[in-house]
Amino acid sequence: MSRLLLAGLVLAAAEDNATEVREDISSTRSTFWDTLEGIFGSTKKFVHVSVRRSHKMGLLDSFCLDEDLWGDDTVVSCDCCTDHLIGDPLSQSALVYNSGKEQAPAFERKADGSTHQVGMVNVWSLGGRIPAVLCDRGRLTCHCEDPVRGWAEFEPACRRGKPCEPPETVVEGVSNGYEEQAAKLQAALAKANASKADALLEADSAAVRCAFGDRVPLGSAFCEDFSVEQCERTYSRTKRGVHHVCEVDQKTFRHCGATLLTEAEAQQRTAEAMSWAVQNFYTPSLDWKVRTVNFTTRVVEEPLPAADLFQAHVHNRMEDQGTMEKLEE
Repeated sequence: MSRLLLAGLVLAAAEDNATEVREDISSTRSTFWDTLEGIFGSTKKFVHVSVRRSHKMGLLDSFCLDEDLWGDDTVVSCDCCTDHLIGDPLSQSALVYNSGKEQAPAFERKADGSTHQVGMVNVWSLGGRIPAVLCDRGRLTCHCEDPVRGWAEFEPACRRGKPCEPPETVVEGVSNGYEEQAAKLQAALAKANASKADALLEADSAAVRCAFGDRVPLGSAFCEDFSVEQCERTYSRTKRGVHHVCEVDQKTFRHCGATLLTEAEAQQRTAEAMSWAVQNFYTPSLDWKVRTVNFTTRVVEEPLPAADLFQAHVHNRMEDQGTMEKLEE
């Protein structure tokens, strides 16, 4: 069975049971990043958020940001998913050719890492490709992946690594005369740490002893909150008490800040990108109508050429970067 057909069947099943989808997203893993397939190289992946969308959930009037910023013609723009292609304008413009208004699943992530779908929002697609939209602790972000349509954008990023045994607890020295109490305290701590380690190992048999070294604990923050440069100086602890070192994943799904636009603004951006694409993809071998004025040849844009050439360019780029292999990991 092909990947796209399987994804379509999963999507249909998800639409039949919205409640179950929410259960899957929020409770099976400890954080949202555990639920996104492809983020952790060493952690078994669970589900694609954008596959587990439920179109039977209602369309939201506003989401994540102040409701005064939302209107009847407001759409979420995920143009940030193309920012890394600024050095490849052909790929950037091909990706957004024939973009339009669609509905995308909206997920809310709370401070404790729990995440669930809260509804649907209007987005401006990327050439028909629909990223998921996430309210990440009050920040409106885009998850640049649509596995149903075989599309994803990647970037190096800081992510949670393999599960580790807890680091040793540091106990400060004591004044003279309290050595006996200190010894008892050390013994109690050692016993508690051993019990805790056994419990965590039983819960996650993949946990290993990690070299924490000079790594700094993140407290309530997440590994993905830190830059690639800072990443390997830190470690995290989930709400279940499992420790992880933070590691750089050289190929993880791109996340970026979303913006709000009116439909007219989004359409204007798309029209400009499509015009640029048409003029710069043109070669004499294409059967496109052109007009030459003052020794300058331009493609006649009314009507615009079909999207086939641009879709093929995106498809070839997805193959070159191994998108389907990553989606199937």
